[in-house]
Amino acid sequence: MEVLENEKFAEELMERYSSRGFGSMNKNDFEVMIFDLLKKYGDLKNKSNHQISLNLQIPETKVKRLDYESELKYNQKAKNVRSEFFD
Repeated sequence: MEVLENEKFAEELMERYSSRGFGSMNKNDFEVMIFDLLKKYGDLKNKSNHQISLNLQIPETKVKRLDYESELKYNQKAKNVRSEFFD
């Protein structure tokens, strides 16, 4: 990540982490948030699940779960599709 990307990552991390009260996020939600930020600002965008699992040293099934949960929780595309549908 470049310096500017690092700053954006850190800013969004603190904004998301403290939005519900600093320290109140459980471990799973924290991992999902970090995974989403790594996809957004890191180099996970163009990597396969297998490559990501090797980089993060976690099982590929956990990569799939984190990806699925991050899409559900943070992806704006799904929210936009829903609002466009009802409009």
